[in-house]
Amino acid sequence: MQKMHYSGAICYDTARSTAHVLGGYAACCSGDRTIKLRNKGLVTRDKGAVTCKRCQSLMAKAVHCRSHPESCCVPPDPQPKLSPGQRWEQGIDHDPRSERLVRGMAKIDFERNGDELCIKVGGDGDNGETMMYLLDCYFAEGGT
Repeated sequence: MQKMHYSGAICYDTARSTAHVLGGYAACCSGDRTIKLRNKGLVTRDKGAVTCKRCQSLMAKAVHCRSHPESCCVPPDPQPKLSPGQRWEQGIDHDPRSERLVRGMAKIDFERNGDELCIKVGGDGDNGETMMYLLDCYFAEGGT
């Protein structure tokens, strides 16, 4: 049986940066070797058909890359959708975007809106904290 290699576009983190592998070429190698594998038909975009251990390892490390469109990246396997309460119970840190948005809204609400929403940030259970957990869920599920 021939070893099958993953040929979808993939991005994964290295010690220094995010590596990008173009779709259509084997993820596990480069240069002439990847072209030979492609010409022999030993590449596939079907993740379930991949038998190359290095390709499987890279697929497990796949990340969404922000330097180019998501459509070129292999999305990680879906994570279970957690509720805000579950995120709090598991001690999952807030997404930095959630913190920036809620703190920014609290400031604008206080300074320019008469504190009508009364967004409070700084302790467990306040409404700002709840808003951050809601946004965390939104971002964790692919929101931008």
